[in-house]
Amino acid sequence: MKVFRAKTEANIHVRGDYAGQYSILRDYILELQTRNPDTTVKIEVETEPNPHYESRIFKRIYICLGSLKKGFATGKRDYVGLDGSFMKGPYPGIVLTAVGLDGNHCTCPLAYAVVEAENINSWTWFLNCLGDDLDLHSNSNFTFISDRQKGLLHAVGTLFPCAEHRFCLRHIHENMKKQWRGRVFQDMLWNCATITTVQEFHHAMEEFKKLNNDCYEWVKSIPPQHWARSHFTGRAHCDGLLNNLCESLNSQLQKAREQLIITCLEFIREYLMVRIVTVKKVIDKASGPLTPTATTVLEKIKNETSHCIGVFLWEW
Repeated sequence: MKVFRAKTEANIHVRGDYAGQYSILRDYILELQTRNPDTTVKIEVETEPNPHYESRIFKRIYICLGSLKKGFATGKRDYVGLDGSFMKGPYPGIVLTAVGLDGNHCTCPLAYAVVEAENINSWTWFLNCLGDDLDLHSNSNFTFISDRQKGLLHAVGTLFPCAEHRFCLRHIHENMKKQWRGRVFQDMLWNCATITTVQEFHHAMEEFKKLNNDCYEWVKSIPPQHWARSHFTGRAHCDGLLNNLCESLNSQLQKAREQLIITCLEFIREYLMVRIVTVKKVIDKASGPLTPTATTVLEKIKNETSHCIGVFLWEW
């Protein structure tokens, strides 16, 4: 016990006091908004059980940096990935993230939040805050992609009933693997998802049925408009099937999720600031009217079409 207490005191001395940082969270918010114009910060607290206490209990916090908000509005890519990951400290919680696409088809982090749990209430609150920053309404033709987190489906359907909600194909495959393993099932699922016409999709599903009827019925129970390209609306001008946007961000924030509340928020902010500078360097090196990724795609298409032969059909 003496060793445990000594280790605990050493950690507090080196890393700080987990409970103590909540008492200065308001000062951190004010400083963050002062240094970053147009930044949105929303915090919710709960009253103490004892009415005579003047303090409040922290519940959740939402942050959207002003520069990220303006950058996303300028790009006008109506495509956002949503995800959540667990905090690893002594106080339980979930880090929620929203990540979009920039003009170079790379990740564009938008907002992040620390909430008490992953449920309908917390996701509804997070999406409400995000909708206010991105000027989203109930009739907005937006596109979300997620891993079907707990409470998220209900929150998106309630707040944005006109939005397209895609499910990450990797998450669907992970659930499918619990009963049907093997490369052949993975290839069949991927084939059904990547086909671009409805007729070909139905044909691929029939092949799936011949392979295994039980697996076919399980896949069929998931509406194809959530995971198959042939049923996407096309409004987002993006045919992404995987939620790599949030997964790549979460992989960079692993160390943040085990830190104190302010240290965690600062870790995320510093990473996003570094990313903004990195993107600006890429823009400065770009030549021509298009982004580097768009230029690469265009050159590839030009090389492929150079081998084509035009055929003119004359009508008599």
